[in-house]
Amino acid sequence: MKLAAGGLAISIIVAGLQYFSPQQHRGRIMSFYIIISQTIPATSGIAAGIFAQILSPSTALIIFGLVIIFLVLLTLYKLQDIKQLEHFHP
Repeated sequence: MKLAAGGLAISIIVAGLQYFSPQQHRGRIMSFYIIISQTIPATSGIAAGIFAQILSPSTALIIFGLVIIFLVLLTLYKLQDIKQLEHFHP
């Protein structure tokens, strides 16, 4: 179920990017999205492995859990402007 929800969320993001991006910039925007969607998980995996090697795995898990919770709360706070978005004007 979690994989389906993740896939659905990514599909909605891609559809939104394609809908709101101007035709002349659409390919460039999608290429940046693809690069980001592949490098961020890989980088976070490497960082988690390094922290697990330096610290104990349980401590690294707690640290990354707190970082994720902080980023979710920050995102909920910062997304107020995006929730009100009706049109994208480049």
